[in-house]
Amino acid sequence: MALYPHIELSGTRPSVLAERLGITPQAVAQLVAELEAMGFVERIKDPDDGRARLVRFTDLGSQDIINGFLAFEVVESEIAERLGHDEFETLRELVARLESIAEALTLEG
Repeated sequence: MALYPHIELSGTRPSVLAERLGITPQAVAQLVAELEAMGFVERIKDPDDGRARLVRFTDLGSQDIINGFLAFEVVESEIAERLGHDEFETLRELVARLESIAEALTLEG
């Protein structure tokens, strides 16, 4: 599932996935093969370059993404209810700041 956030809906080349994830192309090939075997993604010819391939979501994979967002919304609502609106908004702001800091550290290192 580590690939999910890095796959564009129109499809993404495996080399781009490897770069985004910071792993080898061989590791991406293995992850894609596993997701393909489960029916979540498929490999298609790149319409811009017939020699290249794209990884894109199947209908099952797209539905899996929708289900994940729905589950996340339920969990988020439950946390907001238990924390209270103000504390939950503070938490969201802190998480956004942490993401920015982590990204900056990644770019520096």
